[in-house]
Amino acid sequence: MKYEAPGQYRTVSWLALLVVFSLSSALVGCSGPPAVTSPQSQELILRFYTACNTASPERLASAIEIYRGLIDQKQVSIQERACFDGMIALAEKGRWQEAADKAYAYSQAQVR
Repeated sequence: MKYEAPGQYRTVSWLALLVVFSLSSALVGCSGPPAVTSPQSQELILRFYTACNTASPERLASAIEIYRGLIDQKQVSIQERACFDGMIALAEKGRWQEAADKAYAYSQAQVR
């Protein structure tokens, strides 16, 4: 068995913990909704809410198309993308109410 300095394990442990925390935060999606960075993103929240609240695949598709356009124009932050992607994933799984609740909570988080 090879001897290693005691401090090396501690450094590796903290690094592993940091990696796990970063990955879990990304997987959770939108645990603490970020502020939107543009009026277009604020409107997009409402589009997603309407699509999900009415369980409308057509409205969802329209919102996703607008969302992708905003991404191409670099008008959506990484933090916003996590929230929107979470809503889309829920809706695409047929979990419309959860997606609508997520959109509603995101909208309410903008009122500061």
